[in-house]
Amino acid sequence: MDPNPSDPVGRWRPFDEAVTVTFATGPCGPRPLALHWRGSLWRVVGESLHWSTWRALPVAPAHPDDHPVPLGFRADFWRFQAQSDPVSPVLHFEVRRAGAGWRLVRLGATFDLPDRSTTEATTTGRTSDGDAAGCADPVPAGSVGARD
Repeated sequence: MDPNPSDPVGRWRPFDEAVTVTFATGPCGPRPLALHWRGSLWRVVGESLHWSTWRALPVAPAHPDDHPVPLGFRADFWRFQAQSDPVSPVLHFEVRRAGAGWRLVRLGATFDLPDRSTTEATTTGRTSDGDAAGCADPVPAGSVGARD
């Protein structure tokens, strides 16, 4: 992914995953506090940016003599930085309201993000040749401790 010179984050990866966003209400309106994504809690740090878009979508008239009536469609977005713990890297999240929930639409970092295949190999603990990742002598399947 090529960085966009006008974007301070530098690297963005598109996503389309359901997330849960927790908000706090204050004198200036709601602000995101935390994001639940892939089993982790990401706490918002720093400023957040909110914007919305509105489009008029044409609706076919019920009768041929009627005029088409536009149906308004509004999409709310938030962009913020968050981290899962005080020593974890800060990631940039962009979320969009989807009905009553939220969707992660872009994830950004100031460093190179690993490819999805690298992440899956690390998550499953297996490399492409079937060995346990990071193990010189893997423990056989079904074993709990060290070899006898």
